[in-house]
Amino acid sequence: MNTPKALSKLTKEVSAYCFTGTDQVILYAGYADGLILMREITKMSEEKKGQHPIKPLIGHLNKINQMLFVKDSLFSASQDCTLREWNVKDEICARIFKF
Repeated sequence: MNTPKALSKLTKEVSAYCFTGTDQVILYAGYADGLILMREITKMSEEKKGQHPIKPLIGHLNKINQMLFVKDSLFSASQDCTLREWNVKDEICARIFKF
């Protein structure tokens, strides 16, 4: 999802973020519109820069307030009154908790 719209979001203010990994570092950034973008930010050689795609996690309907990574899951809390568990390997929402 390396569209101009998605790429422009990287320069805008995020409402929540977290990092994960040791060998492969992933940045998860949450935005006010509920979108979560994930991107590998592992140190790359000059010839490989820009080859790591931005991937969306779509599901929340409002601002992302908090995110936490545990094992292979990303947990995100939103002002849409849900907590979502994301399976980051498959890039899907595994569970939704409403509060």
